[in-house]
Amino acid sequence: MNAAIFRFFFYFSTCFQEASA
Repeated sequence: MNAAIFRFFFYFSTCFQEASA
């Protein structure tokens, strides 16, 4: 479960950073 949350957070962060850039 923890791994899934971490992966989701990482994916969201990457998407957000890409959108910001």
